[in-house]
Amino acid sequence: MQVLEERAVLADLDFICSNLTRISILYLLMRSKHTNYCMSLKEISYRLGKHPRIVIYHLEKLKEYGLVEVVKNSRNGKRRRIWGLNLNRTDLIREVFLYATRNFFTQARIERACSVNRKVR
Repeated sequence: MQVLEERAVLADLDFICSNLTRISILYLLMRSKHTNYCMSLKEISYRLGKHPRIVIYHLEKLKEYGLVEVVKNSRNGKRRRIWGLNLNRTDLIREVFLYATRNFFTQARIERACSVNRKVR
């Protein structure tokens, strides 16, 4: 699928930002600097307390807008294992996140959604 232009992303901000799961995924990836802004599908699903199929659906939507990308596939290439922020579009990602926190969710609400199954390590 072709990445949509920045204008298209900005036109669809309400669609992108109105879903807590999508914004939570962006937040998790933005907070994962220690892993180069990447996380496994398994870790994202666990932290959000969501089934991997639900997470994949929202990751694919974010990918359509060019906000995230597949970093690593499994050996057979069919399963998308590691996802990361599209580091070529960091300004756009920041703008999308700020729009979401101004119009839809508080940062505290997003943090709670991202720590459903978080354990102290």
